[in-house]
Amino acid sequence: MELLQECQNKLLLFHILGDGSNTTIAVSHNLGTQDVIVQLYDTTTFDTIYCDTVRTDANTVTITTTTALATNAARILISVS
Repeated sequence: MELLQECQNKLLLFHILGDGSNTTIAVSHNLGTQDVIVQLYDTTTFDTIYCDTVRTDANTVTITTTTALATNAARILISVS
């Protein structure tokens, strides 16, 4: 995960996702809390990608899509305040 922005105790992390085969992807954010906001969008069209999101534990979210995301096709944003 890369830190995109930090201001006034709010963090916004991002990571590029997609490998062309998996529909379930675990993403480690290491924020130490399950109180996170998760958004996924297409890196080409910038459209929101709707998926199931599970806050697996205090440091991981798991997303599930109906079809596999193409390689590097999506960006996940994870924020906490």
